[in-house]
Amino acid sequence: MLEFNTHQGTSLCGAMNQDGLRVVTVAGTSGGAERPLVWAICAHLQRLGYPSLVLDGWGDESEAAPGLVDLLEQRCWIDATLDTDEEDAASLGVLPAARGLAELVNAADQEGSALALQTLYPLFRRYAVLVIYAPTETLASALFEGSHATPLIVMSCDERAAVVNAYAQLKLLALHADIGGLVACPLSARCNAALVRLQLDKLFTCAQAHLGRVPASSALDVSRPAEVQRLALALLERALQLTSLEVQPAIPWRHSARPVAALATSH
Repeated sequence: MLEFNTHQGTSLCGAMNQDGLRVVTVAGTSGGAERPLVWAICAHLQRLGYPSLVLDGWGDESEAAPGLVDLLEQRCWIDATLDTDEEDAASLGVLPAARGLAELVNAADQEGSALALQTLYPLFRRYAVLVIYAPTETLASALFEGSHATPLIVMSCDERAAVVNAYAQLKLLALHADIGGLVACPLSARCNAALVRLQLDKLFTCAQAHLGRVPASSALDVSRPAEVQRLALALLERALQLTSLEVQPAIPWRHSARPVAALATSH
């Protein structure tokens, strides 16, 4: 084959999984009602063969509980996990990250989101998925601006203002970071499934009319593993992917290959 930068395996290069760290974001609230769902999602990702680590943006680093800020400052520390009563989270790595994420937000203001996020790759490259669980304000900051991140927003079916709260989070993400969100509403025995779907439809219509965005949304029964796994895979599809800036693919693939040059002829 005479074409420049093209060979018989070019089409297969685009289908190959590229080595990297996937970043999933979850918007949290002060009450922490979404924590059980976060642990369940991570448990499913690990069962699917994606070793996961959670950066807890609600947990402050300290001498007793070192975390992200210590890694960023290259200080020695011992692995610490967040105490939780959830059985699925027993083997899940969780690091306090409130101060570390604040430092990354400041770095993004000065250097841009791409360089600030890239800082995470060498720290966590042995994992397949990095879950950033943080306040909506952190996810709507310069750290994720223009990054095409799709944070998970957990809407409660027990709160009267659930639709208003979810819309406020979507608005914050759209206005400050120009990103959308994925809304999930876990169903419980007290929830009316039909009413929840009506609320999600209202949220969908309101976001489309006032934000110009169509958020993905779903109601799920957390007692059904298949539904939680479906949500985990949806987040994986929408995850950011960080790769090493120093390592380039050995062969070109469709996202990086240069256009085929015209062949020179003498007649």
